[in-house]
Amino acid sequence: MNRRAAQAIGVVVAAGALFLQAIVAGGVASEEMGIVMSAMRSLRRSQHLCYEMTSLNGEEEMVQKIWADLLMENWVEELAIYDADGMVVSFKRYFDGRQEWLNDGQGGWEITDSQAAMPGFDALTEFSLRVNDIRDTEYAEEGGRLKITFWLTDDLLEKRKQDLLSMIEADDSGTALQEASYQQYANASFENASITYVVDAEGMLAEIHFLIDVTQPELLLKGGGNYVLGEDVTYQTGYTAKVLYGNDMEVAETIQGCEAEVSAIR
Repeated sequence: MNRRAAQAIGVVVAAGALFLQAIVAGGVASEEMGIVMSAMRSLRRSQHLCYEMTSLNGEEEMVQKIWADLLMENWVEELAIYDADGMVVSFKRYFDGRQEWLNDGQGGWEITDSQAAMPGFDALTEFSLRVNDIRDTEYAEEGGRLKITFWLTDDLLEKRKQDLLSMIEADDSGTALQEASYQQYANASFENASITYVVDAEGMLAEIHFLIDVTQPELLLKGGGNYVLGEDVTYQTGYTAKVLYGNDMEVAETIQGCEAEVSAIR
């Protein structure tokens, strides 16, 4: 697969993952909400943070591992996308506080035009669900850890669907894949969405688990690089975010290693 095609696939799969994360990014009340927000503030007080996000979108899985220095505002991301046949694309990104660098494993480090935010950080540190976005709440304690689950309303899911369609529509690439992806999501329905926050014994956010049932037409590749919509399929999708450790020198060493590599070609 050539580099341009790999990046195109990455963009489409990432769009699906962003939709999953954006569903819970959007007020405030209730004791359970307060517990989660306090746990998120604890993460923001760290200097070094390492976390992993795994997003499922149909048969595709995207795994991101991020090392971040929150004080210096630089970070490293390793990303891999898999389908039923194995890895589709992988790359590494490094943000040095001013510029973003990309290494897709084919041509070494290159400066990009992007000024992307730290991947997944808002999902871990920003809680902006409103009371009216939540139809039910479950609370449990297991082994000193709190598990708080919010079930989301259908109105919120429809709003996030429209947000995603607007994002895809704003992409002016005009490719057949982009156009077909828009139609696929336009014909999709989303149900039974829940998000679970796990708070550790120290009051710090440890995990997030988001699940949703999706029904949408399959996206089929025809000859000449064209795509058509097939029969509707229903599957469960979502993402998991896990904080691996914080305030660890391995984070600093990972970031410094990328800095040394890009400094050699500046």
